[in-house]
Amino acid sequence: MKWRVLLVVLLALVVGGVIGVVAARSDRTEPEARVSFSDPRQLPASDPSIPVETFAPDPSDPQLQLNIPLTPPVVLAVPGPDGKPTGRRIVVPLPKGWTGRQIALQGPSAPARWQYTVEGNDPNSYVLRIDIYRGLPLTVGRAISARISALDSSTLQGNLQDFEVEEQDAEGFVATYVDRGFLRVAEEKFFAGPDGVTAYATVAISGREQDRPGMADLLARISEGIRVGD
Repeated sequence: MKWRVLLVVLLALVVGGVIGVVAARSDRTEPEARVSFSDPRQLPASDPSIPVETFAPDPSDPQLQLNIPLTPPVVLAVPGPDGKPTGRRIVVPLPKGWTGRQIALQGPSAPARWQYTVEGNDPNSYVLRIDIYRGLPLTVGRAISARISALDSSTLQGNLQDFEVEEQDAEGFVATYVDRGFLRVAEEKFFAGPDGVTAYATVAISGREQDRPGMADLLARISEGIRVGD
């Protein structure tokens, strides 16, 4: 009988201990749950201190098209002191219907220059320029370098901005620059004289970004038909 009483007492003690442990655990404060992902953060706005380059709106004139009609080849000759044409000349096809005029440049070594535009177009749409050299003889390569240097100098003087050569080869270059706020594209090709070495003439087209395909097409087709020193 005594051992039964002793057993009951032991069981009571064990049960009581278990209940106490459970109660003690239930009184503990659970730690704050940790979030396994980062809280969303608002992305910073663009830094207003960083300038954003803007350009003047392009003129609304239609873009230069591919395969525009060309005239039969015409003669362009450097005028002499008396104003009469000299033997320094080229024969070249020109865009049909465009208006041309000769531009007087200062200096005895300045090239003879002609400029052609579509009548009524804004001057900042597209322009064809043709130069015939009459100064000190330069190779085509040196003439290209001199032209690029002149544009670089114009940029340093503040007349142009952001001049950058995109492509350059043995015959010319493609460049971009900003002129009075307008973004311009220029493609210039240089032609050697009868000796095959000395720079004789340049055909250049400047226009808007949208005119690039038409500029490249027109320059290629004029180049196919040009003859120097004829």
